[in-house]
Order: sequence, then structure tokens, then C-alpha cells
Amino acid sequence: METFRIYLNPTMRKHKLSPYYFTLLGVIYIVLGFMSSFLDTKFPSSGLVWILGGILFLIGGYYQTNYSSKYFFELNESSILIKQSMYKTQNFSWEKIKTIHIQPIAIEFSLNDNSKEILSLGNVGYSNVIEIKQKLKDYASLKDIELS
Repeated sequence: METFRIYLNPTMRKHKLSPYYFTLLGVIYIVLGFMSSFLDTKFPSSGLVWILGGILFLIGGYYQTNYSSKYFFELNESSILIKQSMYKTQNFSWEKIKTIHIQPIAIEFSLNDNSKEILSLGNVGYSNVIEIKQKLKDYASLKDIELS
């Protein structure tokens, strides 16, 4: 079978220009912060709040561009590869999986060493959850893995 890959967080970025909006708002906040700090003679540090807000918007735009759309679920001939966050990547070989229990918004893998791993699909769009479950059933039937 061919490799199946689906991205887990496509709903996080609702519009492709969203990171640019974050950047634009960040620049506007920083400019307003500098203007506020120069024009307000009684309390010049009031612009600091605007500047910090602008920096946070810039960081949010950078994060959304570079990290949030890179989480995926992949099925291939040898394994299941899941990248759920910046720091968590799971790789299950088909030979190590004993059973797969499909729940409404999660998938539980029972491994041969009697351990269990749970993949939460709570942050994934509904149509993608259905597609993941269907492809997982197809692959499991080819690999003779018990589904429940």
C-alpha cells in the first residue's frame, strides 16, 4: 500500500494569511507603544505594554508559520509515525502492535510488551478523524492486527 499522511492541525490555522495578520498586528502594536511612550509625558512607560503585546503577536505569527502546521499522522508499510507536538514523536512498528482500539476521539494501541499508547484526536477536524480511522482499519486488516 502507498504511504498515507494527514496533517493533524489544519484547523489551527483557519486562513493562509493568518500569520501575516499576526505580524501586521505586532508591528502596529510596537509602533503604538513607541508613540505612546514618547507622547505620554506623565507616564512614559505605558507604551511598554503595547510593545510587549506587539512582540507576543510577532512570536505568535512565527510559531503559527513554522510549527503549528507540521504535526502529522502517517501510515506506511513498516510503521505508524505520529508527530503530535514540537517535542513528541511516536513511531510504532506494525510488528510491535498487538491490538488497536478505536475510540470516538482517540486511538489506543496495545503493544506486544503489554503497554498501551493513546493517540488523542481531540484537536483534529472531524473529516480528518474519519479518514484516519478508515485508513487505519485498512492497514490493520492488511497486517492482520486485531481491531476493537
